[in-house]
Amino acid sequence: MLSQVSGDAILVDCSSHAGRVDLGDDDVVDRLCRLQSDLGNVKICARPEAAKRDDALTVEGEIIFDPATTQADELCALVGRVVGSTAVLSAGIRDGA
Repeated sequence: MLSQVSGDAILVDCSSHAGRVDLGDDDVVDRLCRLQSDLGNVKICARPEAAKRDDALTVEGEIIFDPATTQADELCALVGRVVGSTAVLSAGIRDGA
């Protein structure tokens, strides 16, 4: 988890590594699109690796954090969403779902 501060707003960002794939493969891209839709359109990010022939995938989420109003349950829900989605996405990549 990371946080950024801008004025009174704090953005808490949660990111989890989901695996590596070849985004040049249309079947892989189609599978990722289906998985993303099944997961409620979670934010999936790809970071290309120049030295390798694949891309690192992460699932990411964020919330605006206000110490006066943000509940602990909201932070737990963010982490749960990201980690849960990562588990499903990783299994889908591995199993070829």
